[in-house]
Amino acid sequence: MLLAIPAVGLLALAVPVAADGAPTVTVRSGDTLAEIAGRHGVSASALARHNDIRNRAHIRIGQVLKIPRPWTRYRVRPGESLGAIARRHGTSTAALTRRNRIKDPSLVHAGQTILVPVKRAERAAPAGASPAVTGRRIPTGWTRYRVRPGESLGQIAVNRGTTSARIARVNGIGNPSAIQAGRIIRVPRKAATRATPARRAWVRYRIRAGESLGVIAARRGTSSAALARRNGIDNPSLIRVGQVIRVPRGTPGPLGRADGGLPSLSVTAHPRVAQAAGRSDVVRLINATSRRYGVDPRLARAISWQESGYQQSVVSSTGAVGVMQLMPGTAKWLAQDVVGRPLNPRSLADNVEGGVAYLAWLTRRTSRRHAIAGYYQGLRSISERGLYRDTRRYVANVEALIRRT
Repeated sequence: MLLAIPAVGLLALAVPVAADGAPTVTVRSGDTLAEIAGRHGVSASALARHNDIRNRAHIRIGQVLKIPRPWTRYRVRPGESLGAIARRHGTSTAALTRRNRIKDPSLVHAGQTILVPVKRAERAAPAGASPAVTGRRIPTGWTRYRVRPGESLGQIAVNRGTTSARIARVNGIGNPSAIQAGRIIRVPRKAATRATPARRAWVRYRIRAGESLGVIAARRGTSSAALARRNGIDNPSLIRVGQVIRVPRGTPGPLGRADGGLPSLSVTAHPRVAQAAGRSDVVRLINATSRRYGVDPRLARAISWQESGYQQSVVSSTGAVGVMQLMPGTAKWLAQDVVGRPLNPRSLADNVEGGVAYLAWLTRRTSRRHAIAGYYQGLRSISERGLYRDTRRYVANVEALIRRT
C-alpha cells in the first residue's frame, strides 16, 4: 500500500483569549500545527515550544493552543538598553536575552539587530482606515484591503501583482514583516489577465538552475532539436546554468506547441531512483493524495506532468527528484512544518505526498495561478521580483493541462 495516513489535516476555531490574555485556538478535525501557526503569523517551532509539544504530528481535536506573539527584527538605537527595549515591546530583558542568545545584556550596541516581540497595539489594528494610509498619496487603481489572519505582505503582493516593498511604501509600513490581521491597507485592484498575441521572433534567454533544453523548448513552443540547431548545440544534455541561448518569443498554442500536444520533456533517469509504478498507478496515487490534502487532483496531475511526465526515475541537474520534482531541502521543510513526518523524495509515495502538501500550502496562501507560479519560482521570489517570463509560460502550460483533464 503506497498511501500514508495523514497526521491531522486543516481548520482551526479561534477562541478569544486565555486566562492570561494570550490568544488561543481550539484544534478542530483536520488541523495541523504548521497550518495553525501559519494563520497566526508564527512558526510551527515557536507554537510547539510555547505549548510544550514535543511531537508536532500529535495534536488532538479539542486541544487548546496558546498563540505566542510573533517576533520581528529591531535595530538598536543609540543610547538604548536591552531593558528599555524590553519594556517598549512588552517583554522582559531575560526573554530578549534568551531569544537572541545574548550572554551579557549590558553589551548591546547601537546598530545591532535583535529579535523583539511585535507590539500588541500593532497586532490589533483598528477596523477603520489604517493611520499609515492617512495623508498619503494613493496610486490610481488602488483600493482598501483588510489583512486576513496568517497573511504576509509578500502573499498579498503576489495576489495583487505588485511587490511587498511597494505596498509597504504606499502604506507607510516601516516593518513589512510586522503586518497584522485586521489592519486596513491600500493595494492594487485585481486586473483581468489578458492574453498576449503570439510573436515568433527569437530573443536572448539565460538558462536557469534546474532547466533542461527540453523544458525550455516546451515553454517556448518549439522542440529541443530546433533550439539545439539554432544555437549550434551539439549535445542538448550539456547546457549549463548562465548560458545564453536564442529562443522563440511567445507561444503559438495553449501548451506552447503548434500541434496543441503535451509539452516535450527532457528528463534524465537516475540509477538510485527506482521506477516504482506505471503511469496509471502514479495518477491514482496523485488523485488519492490530492483528495486527502484538499487539492484539486487536476492541478496536482498537471504539475506532475509538467515537471516529470509522471516519472519517478528522473532527477534534475539541481537535484530535484521524481514525479513532483521535489528538492531534498523542500522535502525536509515540508516534513517538519507541514506533513509532520519524515519524507524521502526517492520514495514514490513520499514524493507525491510532499509535492501535493506543498501545493496545498501554496493554494491556501494565494490564488491558484500564483500557487502554480510559486511551485516553479517560489512565493518570496514572486513577491520581490514579480513573475518571470518563463514562469508565465509555465503557468500557461499547467493551466492548459488542467483544462484538458
